[in-house]
Amino acid sequence: MSYCHNCGVQIELEDVYCTNCGTKQVQASSAKEEQSTTRTQTKPIISEVVRGSSNLTKGMSFTGLGDTLIKMLIKPVTGAKEFVEKGEKGSVIAITAIIIFIQGILGVWKVSQFISSLQNMAVDLMQKAMGFMNLIQPGSIGKLLSSNDIMELTAQIDKLKNFINIPYGKIFVQNSALALIAIAVLFIIIYLGTNILSKHKSEPIQIFKTATVVLIPTLYFEILSIMFSYLSVYAGMVIGLIGIVISLATMAMVIKDKLSIDENHSTFITAVSGIVVLIIVVICLQKFTASNISDIIMSVSNVIKTIGF
Repeated sequence: MSYCHNCGVQIELEDVYCTNCGTKQVQASSAKEEQSTTRTQTKPIISEVVRGSSNLTKGMSFTGLGDTLIKMLIKPVTGAKEFVEKGEKGSVIAITAIIIFIQGILGVWKVSQFISSLQNMAVDLMQKAMGFMNLIQPGSIGKLLSSNDIMELTAQIDKLKNFINIPYGKIFVQNSALALIAIAVLFIIIYLGTNILSKHKSEPIQIFKTATVVLIPTLYFEILSIMFSYLSVYAGMVIGLIGIVISLATMAMVIKDKLSIDENHSTFITAVSGIVVLIIVVICLQKFTASNISDIIMSVSNVIKTIGF
């Protein structure tokens, strides 16, 4: 509420003229104009904040992420090109995290598969040894190892497996690190290659998208490789190699079409990338495997001392 500055009658704050004497209220008019000015100044600020929030939400939108993963399975080249061209930053982060996580899971799966196959491997080894001894000295099988001995050996292996401490957490982290290393190496080589061999400078985000999305076919075929390894180790290896070949072919086409590199240079960058990543991954695997085997041997040694095997 306010008061008329002429007659003193109480009036509303928004009243421009006094309801009693009709005098124009300068203060009320100024206040109203000030409120109007403040409202006018605030509106663009609010609009800018809303627009910024909208852009942030759009940047973190994962729309199309599932479509990209499906296309990379059915049409890897088309899916990779679309992702490099239209993929949002949120989707790039999500796919990178998915690749790293799944690779860690696959590492644990492969080790678990190997541990589970130890029993069959031991039995096959003993059977081959008995067959070899039978060729050298006929009739010596019974003296070397009987079927009861094989059954006892199998039981002891099962007993031993239950007590062996396999560092699955460490294996998960190591394999996740391998995926991250592969992405980083691909990004560095593609970035250097495109900037050295081409006049057209590609944006780093496009190069990172390329380095990330081309690993998805390898990941898919690695899953199939582990599955087929239960039937045949050689079949699993062949399927794994097919995945690597598809990833390399996809990389060459994406570099050529989306990073504006000619065919010869894109092939060269792809070949160098594949060789360097393979060498680095093999070196890392050797170190990781040696460390894990050392931990497992120590665990087995402690178990043997404990149960008197």
